Parts: sequence; structure tokens; C-alpha cells
Amino acid sequence: MKTANKHIRAMAVAVLLCLAWSGRAQEATANYIMTTTHLSADSTQAARRVVSYHDGLGRPVQMLRRHAATNADDLVDLTEYDSLGRVSRIWNPVSIWAVGNQVSAEMFTPAATSYYADECPFLETLYDGTPLNRIRKVTGPGEAWHNAGKGVKSNYLTNTESVGTDSLHCVKYGVTLSGNTGISFTRNGLWPAGSLTVDRTEDEDGRTLWVFKDMRELTVLERRL
Repeated sequence: MKTANKHIRAMAVAVLLCLAWSGRAQEATANYIMTTTHLSADSTQAARRVVSYHDGLGRPVQMLRRHAATNADDLVDLTEYDSLGRVSRIWNPVSIWAVGNQVSAEMFTPAATSYYADECPFLETLYDGTPLNRIRKVTGPGEAWHNAGKGVKSNYLTNTESVGTDSLHCVKYGVTLSGNTGISFTRNGLWPAGSLTVDRTEDEDGRTLWVFKDMRELTVLERRL
């Protein structure tokens, strides 16, 4: 009888240890969504698990892919927000043995700079400072880009009626249908000043794109230089 009780106690301790270890897979105080993809119907193959951590406002802050790195470590990234709650930095994923737990920003950032041997392994977004929260500049990962000021720059303008150096004018065309197949175009001068919005985008190499839209958000013209 005593031997049986010893076996029962040993089994109970083993079960409790397993439960305690499995509970460490995610932080008890963190908000997360875990997605499991089974690789076989009978679960004989290891399943793929992805854990998406969220902050107290429900915003995604970290994606953790269990054993997704080449050395079977977890693959972890990080999303940071500015004081107005807008996405500020998206860090490149890093191989970390996290055992499924959320990695704090204080631990993640030095690990990322060390892993990539780069001080800026993140994509950074800057905004125009208006209530519209429009993006002003996006700089890709890498300190070479950041130190050189390389990024995709955006300006938000309106059209003009003068043919200037910034290409803010837009020719207005009329379309006439004749029968079932006949189509003719008529040039009707320029669109009135201020009647079109113009999104001006300049890439890292200085190539510029202007997108003209009317008040219905329909694209009227795209100009590339």
C-alpha cells in the first residue's frame, strides 16, 4: 500500500511539473493570440505555433514564431508606438531562445543590434504632425539608410493652374463616345487650382511620383519623373 502511495505521489508531482512548464509558454499577464498549424492529421509531426502579443490597448507589439529560426530558437520581432499611439518602429526579427515568452523591448533592442551588427535594424515611420496622421517619411532598416537620410518622403499638396517646376498642373480631358467603338478625347485646358489633391512621393533614389485625385478619390493622373 505504501509503495502504491509513493507511485501516486510521484506521478502527481510529474504532472504538476509538466503543467508548470507548459504554463511558462506564455506570460500569464500578457495578452496574446496563439495560432497552431498542425502538420499532420495524427499530430505525429511537430506543429507550427505563432504567438501574437498585444498591449493593453489591443495593439500588436510582438510576433513570436516558435522554433522558426534555423537553430530552432524562436523568431521574434517588435513593434513600437510613439506618444500618439502611431506605429513608430518595426524591428527586424531576431533569433532568441524565448521559450514562447514575450521579450521586453529592453531585452529585445540590444539583442537585435548585436544580432545584425547594426544600430538601426528597424523600419522607422515619421508623421506630418497634423491630426490626419499622414506619413511624412519612411526609412528602411539599416544604419546606412538612417545616417544618410535615405527614405521614402511624402508631401500632400493640391494642384495649380500654372505649368511650374514641381509639376503640380494637370491637363483636363473630355471623353466622347461615338457608336459602339468610337472614342475621342478632347483637351479642355487645366483642372482648376485646388480642385485635385496631389500626393507627391520621392523614393530613396530621388525618383518622384505625383498622384492626382479628384474629390471622389478617383485617380485622374499619375506622373513619374
